[in-house]
Amino acid sequence: MTIVLVQPSSQPAAASGAGMPLHDHKDDCIYPAELLSPTSLSTNCQSTFVKPSVPLTPEWVKLPALDQVENRAIIPVVLIFQIPSPALRQSLLRDLKTSLANTIGELSYLAADVVPDDDEQGSIQLEISEDAGVWFHSQEMPEIDYHALERRRFPCSAFPFTSSVIPEPRLHRLQRSPVLTVLATFITGGLLLALNNHHSVSDGTGMTPLIKTFAKHLAALSEGRFVSSKDLFPEKALDRSSLFGGSGRKQVCDIPNYRLSEEYRFARERALLEAFVARDEKPQLLQKLQLSHWVVPDKSLTTQYYARRCGVMYLERDDYPLRASRQPPSLPPLILGGEWTPPLPLEYAGNALVHAKTSAAVSDVESAEPGTLYKMATQITHAIDWWTSERIWELIGAIESSAMINKIEPDMDNFQGPDLEVSNTAAIGDILELDWGYQLGKAKAIRVAYAPVKDGWVIVLPQKKGEDLEMLIALEQDVIKRLGQDKEWLQFAQESL
Repeated sequence: MTIVLVQPSSQPAAASGAGMPLHDHKDDCIYPAELLSPTSLSTNCQSTFVKPSVPLTPEWVKLPALDQVENRAIIPVVLIFQIPSPALRQSLLRDLKTSLANTIGELSYLAADVVPDDDEQGSIQLEISEDAGVWFHSQEMPEIDYHALERRRFPCSAFPFTSSVIPEPRLHRLQRSPVLTVLATFITGGLLLALNNHHSVSDGTGMTPLIKTFAKHLAALSEGRFVSSKDLFPEKALDRSSLFGGSGRKQVCDIPNYRLSEEYRFARERALLEAFVARDEKPQLLQKLQLSHWVVPDKSLTTQYYARRCGVMYLERDDYPLRASRQPPSLPPLILGGEWTPPLPLEYAGNALVHAKTSAAVSDVESAEPGTLYKMATQITHAIDWWTSERIWELIGAIESSAMINKIEPDMDNFQGPDLEVSNTAAIGDILELDWGYQLGKAKAIRVAYAPVKDGWVIVLPQKKGEDLEMLIALEQDVIKRLGQDKEWLQFAQESL
């Protein structure tokens, strides 16, 4: 593996792609070797430390309450492109590095590391060092064929969490974790661009600034033009200070849908992830879980229906009530019955979600009585509307005053418990319409590399307008098997294998 350093000498040079010296600089690494080396990658892997196109001011950035309580995990997202000619690879690789330098110059938090803040409280913060940058790995894997993936509709089974197209680190490191790591894998006829994003810094919607900015700079570079100041990402959307200063004197235990864990946040999930990545003898639960990928024609099915049908199959295992947890994409659309004060920019880059929850008896979920589906949808809407601006500020205040922030987590149990968590990222499907320049064009698909460590988890993938809805479902293997045999479900959905 080769490690080099990329640091644009000036903004004009970075914009044109010229004047970018490559130096061997292995000793400058601030991470241990096991973090740098994607050990499962091909032997032709090259690793480049890309520095921003403009100097960054060293600083520590406090993370607000809603960042603190999200899962401290790495979310690998894979963008899939078709490349018509292998001759484009070298120039594209150079342009990707230059565009990444311009992207982190515009969005400086991407070059940061997540580090401890208050050890007693268990809080975290961002550190942007003088030598901050982002690791960019690249490799060639000609044994993977773009057209073969396309014929199978780019199944998520082709991009597992431990796949060699996903870079390290895959797990949050307690002392230091990068906000972003990038891996470009050139395959026969295409490119897999993996972006490992830290969930403590951005949620699903908050990741769109990275993707849009990266695409913007690559397109500008391919056309030989500068990005104008009016096209830069709005600074107010990078400001996290408006989410500090919660109100009220409530404790976390007084806030619905949140709790204090016995150990630390998502302790079981982290233990399962570590076992999953280590590939040692798997815990019993991990052996039972399965991730499945389903495709549903856009007009054949509503979001509420798939939640209902998955819930029915899930609940047939045991006589548990259904708790459907939904994570709205951001605060402004969440406050349907009121107005968030102060309003957050729609482009806000941080975590801006709270957890709403409703429950239903098995008999209600399975009922064929007219109006039942509407009743359940209304329950979900009411659960979301419950979160007024005042209540969100109370939640923020309770988190900020907590003695152990790292023990606060959503009150849901989908580790062989009754809960079914539904997260919907379909609304950010416009990222599939982005132009990445003449060499790449538009991404053909976007996939999430997920390790099945939850028993009762659904995510709706970003959906391009008018195209099919796709979702990942993690349940026990026998429940997935029954779902695949359910005639009513199969009228609407097809499993992508």
